[in-house]
Amino acid sequence: MEALMAKRFMTIAEFSTETGLPRPTVRNLVRDSKLRGTKVGRAWLIPADEVDRLAALADGRIESA
Repeated sequence: MEALMAKRFMTIAEFSTETGLPRPTVRNLVRDSKLRGTKVGRAWLIPADEVDRLAALADGRIESA
């Protein structure tokens, strides 16, 4: 439980601001399982390390899961 509490999460709006992607695009990426996310109530929470993983995907350093 402590590890989960220590992990930083972002909302779709925060992730959108951080990456410059439109909110609908981020929502679609989570919905299509291209970004990891957890639904809590009505909100999606995306692990902050997904920003780095998305950058690596865009650079072609890793393949899509």
